[in-house]
Amino acid sequence: MTKIRDSYLVIYHGPIRGGKTASMTADGAIEMLNGRRVFSNYRIAFTYNGKEYAAEPLKPEELMYVDRPEVKKKYTDCVICIDEGALLMAARDFQTATNKLIAQSMLLRGKLELSVFVTVQFLSMFEKNMRIQEDTLVFCHDLSFKFRNLERGSVISQAFQDISGRSTGETYEYSGMVYRQTFRAKPFWYIYDTKEMPVSVVKKKVGMKDVRDGLEYSDFEKDQEYLLSQHEENDSIVTNLIDEFDSMGQVIIPNNLMKSMVMKRGFNGDSSELAEMLMTKGVTLNSQYQWNIKNSLVLV
Repeated sequence: MTKIRDSYLVIYHGPIRGGKTASMTADGAIEMLNGRRVFSNYRIAFTYNGKEYAAEPLKPEELMYVDRPEVKKKYTDCVICIDEGALLMAARDFQTATNKLIAQSMLLRGKLELSVFVTVQFLSMFEKNMRIQEDTLVFCHDLSFKFRNLERGSVISQAFQDISGRSTGETYEYSGMVYRQTFRAKPFWYIYDTKEMPVSVVKKKVGMKDVRDGLEYSDFEKDQEYLLSQHEENDSIVTNLIDEFDSMGQVIIPNNLMKSMVMKRGFNGDSSELAEMLMTKGVTLNSQYQWNIKNSLVLV
């Protein structure tokens, strides 16, 4: 598992209380020790060699905006650990907007060099577009079911199927090689709470319009309100400056001086916006790059 440094999808599956979360938590901790950022929908935290490590909270709604530069930067070259993945991307809820949008972002994990670790009880419960892309399947089974002398959950049997062949170099085939190992989970018990309820955004069936109205439109509306207030402020700055030049009897203003004066007064825009605003007020620009405000006085 320490080979998983690229954009892999690893699915831990098996019966309830079979050691799936413990297995994923241990692998997430190893990734943290290897210097990668880890995001999870449950708490993972530990101290190693005097240094504290902790997974950052996963905000599933952020994954819908993975095309935004700041979100893309945040989730580049990291690992996402999703406990009970069927809650977040359930196959039966494929038509919900949140499910579709998050699955869409996961399809782009190669662009982000992002690995995704997921636990799910049955593979059929997990979102189909993701299910057919798995690189590694890890079947987890608590050996205390078989060996009664073992403490419950302390030793887990793990069976690996390298579906894509990216870990072992050999693509798994039906009845092909299964790699097995025994995982001693007890040393990892203290770094997470096995009974913690994972964060999930799929709380009810919603449509694409609901998501746009609830998430994207609210952000868009805020942006529009900001742009409108900024435009009004810029307009006020230009109007007041024209008044000042007029009161001084200065009708012809060089372009560089005009730009310098508005910037000093807090104009937040580019040269094209300034030029458009001046022309709207009747200010003209001559061939020598000088602004003539004479015709703008009536408009102002």
